[in-house]
Amino acid sequence: MKICLYGSASTKIAQQYIDAVYNLANQLAKRGHTLVFGGGSQGLMGAAARGVKATGGKLIGVVPNFFKLQQGVLFEDCDTVHYCETMYERKQIMEETADCFLAVPGGIGTYDEFFGVKANRQLGRHNKKIAVYNINGFYDGLAQLVKHGFNEGFIGEYKDYFQVLNSQEEVIKYLEENN
Repeated sequence: MKICLYGSASTKIAQQYIDAVYNLANQLAKRGHTLVFGGGSQGLMGAAARGVKATGGKLIGVVPNFFKLQQGVLFEDCDTVHYCETMYERKQIMEETADCFLAVPGGIGTYDEFFGVKANRQLGRHNKKIAVYNINGFYDGLAQLVKHGFNEGFIGEYKDYFQVLNSQEEVIKYLEENN
């Protein structure tokens, strides 16, 4: 299965997040899954890529051309790299390539990617699973925000569109069930 990972590229992340994402990606690769990601070498994207490669897993990077100009930003050991012009194209290619999605802790870019695939699922543009890995309660606020939007009538039923999961085991089980 091709799993699209959305996550931070920040170099200021606490080690607990890096370790958790590395370990999850490592386990997914051991189970034969391919990781589709933004091609970054740093932060949680880099941790996931290193976790996959540590077991000989496969990586598909999707990279806007302007990142090629930035030294040390790209993970050099991808099995396949798709180059594109814009971040919008990057998201589109990742969404089309993946069988499911996994958001790990991240910032504005990760939120953008998560809400994009969530909205497209809710609109019936795809029926792919979306997992949110809630490391150390990182996504508790997001879950509360979505629930509040639902309770106030701004968001329709959302529970079937994504799952917030608190452990590596829960993430793996959810993504692999019926896929």
